[in-house]
Amino acid sequence: MHDDPTAPQPPDGEPSTAHLLDVLADLTQPAELRHQAALEVGRRADSTTASTLVKLLWLEPEFFVRETIVWGLVRMDRSWVPAVLGQLHDDRAVVREQAVHALSKIDGRPYADAVWPLLDDPSPKVAGKARWMLARVHDPRLLPRLVTQLGSRERAEHDMVTQLLSGYEQQGVSPLLEVLHDDAQPLTHRQQALEVLSTIGSPAADGAIEPLRSFISSTPDEQLAVSALMALTQFDAPAAKAVITDAQDDQRPKVAELAHRLVVDPPKLSSAARLRALKRRRGLE
Repeated sequence: MHDDPTAPQPPDGEPSTAHLLDVLADLTQPAELRHQAALEVGRRADSTTASTLVKLLWLEPEFFVRETIVWGLVRMDRSWVPAVLGQLHDDRAVVREQAVHALSKIDGRPYADAVWPLLDDPSPKVAGKARWMLARVHDPRLLPRLVTQLGSRERAEHDMVTQLLSGYEQQGVSPLLEVLHDDAQPLTHRQQALEVLSTIGSPAADGAIEPLRSFISSTPDEQLAVSALMALTQFDAPAAKAVITDAQDDQRPKVAELAHRLVVDPPKLSSAARLRALKRRRGLE
């Protein structure tokens, strides 16, 4: 690349865009210098550079430089999207992953069908990125699939499934309650379903409160009844507090004792639950 004398020139003292692209393309340059070049190109948001940035995206070895290239593309119009979509079928897993990542930075709903097949990609990283993007746009087709992934004993996977499912908010409540009430489901799946419901909390999951009351009183599994009580502590709704209060009369000692302790000394809401409660109260004012 060379400077085009007919192109608009930057203010005195600033390098031309063509020069910045040359620096960015030169992998012998220090990563920090390439990063600064990507930042400046992105800041200028000149859509005529999009095709070049997309090509460099597949060549750049450093993650933080690639992130900055994507940031620059997102600030432009969407003329670069077709080129990125074309890379979803590249033979290189790292390219497919980066293509999904770039699409996830914009409204990915129009591209959900194109990304969907990558859920079964042979590369776990590509499949994971596709799952994350589709969950981020709340693709309803993904919800049943996520529910089947409850109960992982790997902490990172467990936490990710909780995060992705809780993002569906009210949409996710019924499928989670189905898991909870299904005695054929493993205990780990049912416990995580309760965890996700507590993460969703009020107001989106308030429809689960009465079903949880019924579950607590009817389940023969005392451990699950206790877990359901704990889940209700993250609901900022009078109905949830009423369920906990009433559970003090439960015939099972562990359930009654826990309910009494929760009434006397209620645990604090999580930071996310406190924020939801604040928004809810402001909406009622």
